[in-house]
Amino acid sequence: MDSIQILHTIIRYPNDQRVEALVLSIGRFAMRVVPHGMADTIELSLNSGQWTDESGVPIELESFFQEGDMSSTFEMPAVRAAVS
Repeated sequence: MDSIQILHTIIRYPNDQRVEALVLSIGRFAMRVVPHGMADTIELSLNSGQWTDESGVPIELESFFQEGDMSSTFEMPAVRAAVS
């Protein structure tokens, strides 16, 4: 079984505030994250080479990092096919 990796990022705002966030999905022009300590997700967008938050504030994605191997936590059930 492949290991499950949890991806985090550090978002840096223009005022040098840094926010750690759990990455839920990454697309070509959008990323959905859950900032640490918040219950709601936010969508980050890539527009003309600049990432912005939902209110249009330019941000930088300072780093990405993964948590350890979580494969033992999530066991997938075995799949069996009937043979006739």
